[in-house]
Amino acid sequence: MQPMYYIGLDVHKQKISYCVKDGSGKIYAEGWIPATRFDLDRWMKTLPQPWSAALEATMFSDWIYDHLKPHATELKVAHPLMLRAIAVATKKNDRIDANKICDCLRCDFLPECYTAPTAIRERRRTLRHRNLLVRQTVQMKIKTSTLLMEAGVSYNKQKLHQASN
Repeated sequence: MQPMYYIGLDVHKQKISYCVKDGSGKIYAEGWIPATRFDLDRWMKTLPQPWSAALEATMFSDWIYDHLKPHATELKVAHPLMLRAIAVATKKNDRIDANKICDCLRCDFLPECYTAPTAIRERRRTLRHRNLLVRQTVQMKIKTSTLLMEAGVSYNKQKLHQASN
């Protein structure tokens, strides 16, 4: 039976810090990679098999989760508020955070959070963007009617506020 390798990922906008350990806690590799799909693919080719990983939930962790999921034996998303080991630490940097996430995963002490299926997350993203566009459209129509009223220009209210095609 092959030994399992555990990976802790500290995710940020531009880079991902990682720490890879074996089952006994010995560090196999650590460092950082740019937060791109290409660099993640290149990095995954260097990983020992089999591996499981954990990353902290952030605004940017969804696409990373989706990208790593098919390659990992197990992939978990840690609840950021419940990761007290990181939050209360006096010495704090990305390398240490990735190391602590890795240890929490290795010792089965990782507080997980719910990760919705990809289809639901995509639908939510689409609805959020639609909601933003509808709000901006309404704001623009109100701003236009206000400017017309301030200038004393008469306008057709139904024509201005009708649904645009």
